[in-house]
Amino acid sequence: MRTTRYPVVNYLVIALLIGLVLLVAWLQFRWLNALRGEEEARRRVALHVAATNYAEHLGQEINRLLARVEAAGSVRAGAAGEPLIGTVFELHGDTVARVRRTDGSGWEPATRARLQQRLGRPLLAALAAGHGEPAAQFWLDPPAVVYCPDGCQVGLVDTARLDASLLMPAAERMFADFGAALRVAVTVEGTGAAEVLSPPDARPAYVSVTDLVQPLLADVHVLGPAGRHWLLKVNHGGSSLEAAVAVSHLRNVLLSGGLLGVLALSIGLVVYNARRQVSLAREHLYFVAGVSHELRTPLSVIASAADNLADGTVIEAARTRDYGELIRREVHRLRDMIENVLQFAQSASATRPRVATGIDMAALIKEVLDNHATLLATRELRLELAEALPRLRGDPAALASALGNLVVNAAHYASGGNWIHIDAKTVRVRPRGRALRIRISNPVTGRPDLHPARLFEPFYRGPQARAAGIPGTGIGLAVARNVAQQHGGGVSVDTARPGVIRFSLILPVHE
Repeated sequence: MRTTRYPVVNYLVIALLIGLVLLVAWLQFRWLNALRGEEEARRRVALHVAATNYAEHLGQEINRLLARVEAAGSVRAGAAGEPLIGTVFELHGDTVARVRRTDGSGWEPATRARLQQRLGRPLLAALAAGHGEPAAQFWLDPPAVVYCPDGCQVGLVDTARLDASLLMPAAERMFADFGAALRVAVTVEGTGAAEVLSPPDARPAYVSVTDLVQPLLADVHVLGPAGRHWLLKVNHGGSSLEAAVAVSHLRNVLLSGGLLGVLALSIGLVVYNARRQVSLAREHLYFVAGVSHELRTPLSVIASAADNLADGTVIEAARTRDYGELIRREVHRLRDMIENVLQFAQSASATRPRVATGIDMAALIKEVLDNHATLLATRELRLELAEALPRLRGDPAALASALGNLVVNAAHYASGGNWIHIDAKTVRVRPRGRALRIRISNPVTGRPDLHPARLFEPFYRGPQARAAGIPGTGIGLAVARNVAQQHGGGVSVDTARPGVIRFSLILPVHE
């Protein structure tokens, strides 16, 4: 029979599809790389725009704050009216000063030492030197407002309220489009240690990596130590803009690669299924040819014997009995073949087997061997049955068919020797059960098959069987396995011992 080959045009189509997938992958990789650079540039421009808007907004608000201090001497904020900037010191000249009591009830004289302790030496020196000439000034170290109509009033800024009412709300509004991963901080830096104003509970590591540094209060007249200034610092969740874009790029690459992988897998599955269908169609052809041949042989023998008997060619009693035995043997062979096909169809349709109890397995094994006595006549049969084999529950006809298929398989494929060994005994199975194991062994020349597990596939026949011209349909072992599985057991093959192949039929024993 000529083998059905995979058309060359199909290979060309497969190669074309693979080439298209690779081309799309290459183009998509180039496009994602270009998109990465554009995305980084876009984000950087958007960050600069947002930072500039934030700096302008903060400058306007601070100027408005200073104007309110100049008009009222302090600024109150919050639902409870707590002061955002409260006047805590008044200075007149170099020595005359007073400080508000901590309970807010009034004023008390202040010594220069206390002023230095509360205000700090730089602010005190600046005020004493007359640096507070403008009506209102903003001092950076610590954040304070200096109001000087005749002398000076120093109002310290509550940085937590400044952050809650001005710094963070503005940051959340200006940088809302960048997501929650963006870190925005306002710091005071200069000759001394840097201080984070917003958020007030942030550590210096919060702004250790910066994508953007924007000076703040450039348009506000500010007092303070030399080189002391406010900065806006932005980073992407503790990493740089490049790292954030790289993570996004990697995610896009993985996503697009996954989609292309799914596409390639789909193509592979289509090709595999097509090859599978071709192989299945070929096996079906072998099955049909095998069944046709197997059916034709006994029918031809029966027809020839019947013609001889009907025509009176055979009249001797002894020869008539021989013809009768021949017809009976071929009828049994034909019946077994039809039963095999029916059992295979029954197992494929998942029909539940008929259940009988108390099946005498020793008697069933001997019955199967008697039914195939002619086939086994040329073989040395070695039979070992344990005493008191357990009685099973199941379908006797199906179990006989499964066991018969294993016996016929051993008789057909025994080579390198004429013996067949059959042993049956009860074995322990996990967790705490028992099973009947029937092992059928026969000699073989060389390795029986490179893939022994495929012997149980329907319609599969090994290359040695085809080369030797051994008759068969390729469903016997599949039927045996399906019947065993329907009864809660199974069939396995062992080729570990050189020159011997062994099939084991395992059937559970119901206590």
